[in-house]
Amino acid sequence: MMGFTAPLARDYLAECIENDRERNENLDPELKTYALDATYLLNYSVDDWIEDFKAGGPSPEEVGMNGMRWVVRHIDYMDERLALRTALLAVPDAQVTVDLDFIEESKHEPELATLCSTSLNRLREEGAAHAPLVVLTEGKTDVEILRPSLELLAPHLVDFIKFMDYGGRPPGGASTLVNTVRAFAAAGIANRVVAIFDNDTAASDAIRKLDQGKLPNNIQVRQYPPLEIAARYPTLGPPTEDSLKGQIALADVNGLAGSIELYLGRDVLERPDGILSPVQWRSYIEGSRSYQGEVMGKVKLQEKFKAKMDAALRDKSVLESQDWSGVQAIIDVIITAFD
Repeated sequence: MMGFTAPLARDYLAECIENDRERNENLDPELKTYALDATYLLNYSVDDWIEDFKAGGPSPEEVGMNGMRWVVRHIDYMDERLALRTALLAVPDAQVTVDLDFIEESKHEPELATLCSTSLNRLREEGAAHAPLVVLTEGKTDVEILRPSLELLAPHLVDFIKFMDYGGRPPGGASTLVNTVRAFAAAGIANRVVAIFDNDTAASDAIRKLDQGKLPNNIQVRQYPPLEIAARYPTLGPPTEDSLKGQIALADVNGLAGSIELYLGRDVLERPDGILSPVQWRSYIEGSRSYQGEVMGKVKLQEKFKAKMDAALRDKSVLESQDWSGVQAIIDVIITAFD
């Protein structure tokens, strides 16, 4: 179940036996114990080891020491779980039990009912330290923007951070991401996971329904951070008697309309007339008692960002003249999620 399979055990044991053979070649042949050992190992195989284990080891006359001690020596330095799996090659139907008599009664005595699950959780935590951080987003557009941005802005972190590949899946959204987080938690995913939501009303409303206190320690929930540019941002309200097309007004759209497009930089958001692409107010979300906003012209903004990305990849010197502050802020949230 944990990946310690019979083929893995056989391969590792074969390597250990071969290492012992090579070691004996460099030892003094006059030493009787090593001479016996070298002779016995000459054509020794994994199947021979299995048979010796079943028989309680070779005779001391053959190997120069206690037979079973000689057999076990080959798995002494393995991971304990791999060593156990290797021993089970010889006794595949054996029932494995753990003797806990060595645990003395004290305040540190473990709760026996949860001993296995507690130990497994510790192993997962240790393993997660060596596994990449998995980032979940609301949809594939976020990944298509953040993944190449990470490669450009922090290439040294690419192997440590992996974005979930949404492939051809339809647009997700905050509610879908909440369900994904719940599924990851229920499945006991060992990797550290950062679920990062948009900085808008729909995301806040969805997160409100997620009981974060019940999530395992390896899952963190975050939102895109507030932006200075979003504190006074042009918004388009609904039609009025005086303005049938709606009126442009400045508003703080942090927490209300912060989709990924709002983080693409002033150089992407700014129209030819110098005005930032407005946020249009959409629906009113009762649970959060706030309106949901959306930057207008998302597709064109994504195309402008791609051109900006391509220019930076061709010549990284242009980075200094481009605005990457929004995307960098998101990356900073991801890499500090477990601090």
